[in-house]
Amino acid sequence: MLLWCVVVAGCILGASEGVSLPKYIKLCRASDPEFDKCGLESGKEAIRHLVHGEKSLRLQPLSPLKLPFIQLENRADFQLNITDAEITGLDKAELVFFHSDLEKRDVKVVVHLSEIVLKGQFHNDGRILILPIKGEGPGVVKAFGGNYSYGFHYDLIKKKNQEFSKITKDEFSFTIEKAEFNVEKVFGDGALGKQTTQFLNENWLEVLKDFEQVIGATIGKICNAIASSVFERVPYNEIILP
Repeated sequence: MLLWCVVVAGCILGASEGVSLPKYIKLCRASDPEFDKCGLESGKEAIRHLVHGEKSLRLQPLSPLKLPFIQLENRADFQLNITDAEITGLDKAELVFFHSDLEKRDVKVVVHLSEIVLKGQFHNDGRILILPIKGEGPGVVKAFGGNYSYGFHYDLIKKKNQEFSKITKDEFSFTIEKAEFNVEKVFGDGALGKQTTQFLNENWLEVLKDFEQVIGATIGKICNAIASSVFERVPYNEIILP
């Protein structure tokens, strides 16, 4: 069973309520027959600003995104975690798809990222595919040509005589064109580090499948935290006009 030790909301959000959306966010009307088109255009503009942080929403800059600890696996036969993790490339995010079913209260967005880089101190003991690995040290993982899909359902709740959105169910999935690893310094033996790096790069697709669920859930937590930072602070009628 995977142990989630990344509390992303605590890393990037503060605590405040009842704020208004920044002026650069264009609101869309529920009555607009091209609501999805409006949402896509508005989202593209908003994302250009939000990735650099937004004080009114207590949203910190997302590139680099720094996480003190990421637990990827914690099994008896395999442990893998990253400390002092830093993710770059989120500032280049491009919103490529938006759909909202206002009656069912379902939303889906797809963001394209040409490159994401994860750096940190890797700590691993176990086996990836057929390769036994054990070591500690700085490592780098890069993902290229990624499409990251986030869908969620929300309910409306009342607070202080106003309605706010609350995410009650969500799902994250992704596809990438290629992944690259550099873990040469994770191992004291230079030859072993080179062999491990070569093996991971030659089998990146199979490696990715091993960690697809945990990666998706971790990034999904980031998406949830960002969306919730808006929904829990801004009244519903200020996000979507009649």
